[in-house]
Amino acid sequence: MILTAPSKTFLLGEYGVLKDSPSLVLCMSPDFKLKIEENNGSEPAKIPADFQGAFSDFFKSYTHSQCQYEFIDPWNHEGGFGASSAQFALLYQAYTHQDMSPQSIKDMIPVYRKYFWNNEGLAPSGHDVIAQRMGKGLCFIDPVQEKFEKVSIELEGYDFFILKTNQKISTHLHLNQLQVIHFDLREIVLQAKQGFENNNLLQVVSAIEEQNRILFENNLICSETLHYRKKLEQEDGVIVTKGCGALGADTIFILCEQEQSSLFLEKYPTALKFERSP
Repeated sequence: MILTAPSKTFLLGEYGVLKDSPSLVLCMSPDFKLKIEENNGSEPAKIPADFQGAFSDFFKSYTHSQCQYEFIDPWNHEGGFGASSAQFALLYQAYTHQDMSPQSIKDMIPVYRKYFWNNEGLAPSGHDVIAQRMGKGLCFIDPVQEKFEKVSIELEGYDFFILKTNQKISTHLHLNQLQVIHFDLREIVLQAKQGFENNNLLQVVSAIEEQNRILFENNLICSETLHYRKKLEQEDGVIVTKGCGALGADTIFILCEQEQSSLFLEKYPTALKFERSP
């Protein structure tokens, strides 16, 4: 049996989710995979190399001794697209066989925090785990309102790219150092969601720019990302950019005019194009 979870990057709402704001998370190819093979109990389950350290106790609690497990990372363990959250999501799915109902999500997040939060700093939101369980697409996640849905992207004439920066900052360590978040991003996320659904470019761009401003003013964007974004925004066709992940360091989201997409990809061949659902 092979279970899959998509690569992910927060589009909007990160940091705000720590104060119960909703989020928009892009989930896309390539997939992380968990390969599970039965061995008739002849050998004890072995912890995959990727599951060492903080994952050991979780793995021991959520595995069957008669199976062997292999985690396949399409990014070769370079980080930035949700490997650790995919590990949890896939193993939890394999063990519980739960669907993605609001109640099952409520049950899943406390388990996630039990194993992957040391009670220091701010607790992880689990939005990335939820999104990777939801599958590919633009995922809207609002646990407060119990809304977990795919957003219909009606924005015409534009493509979305995600560029890996190779500046990975450990989210767990970063959250350990945070004590409080002073802003709420609910209205920004809802504005962007409405813009995507109603083909309103201005709503989407202004929401992204507003979150960029708030994160910058709160010293939550690293200088490397600011320099990289400035360079990208000088390219023909690029409308707006945003750093994603802890301190905006993991990836950069680029909204580009469709007519200029081919030229952008020629210049940045490692950029990942987000493929909309048909």
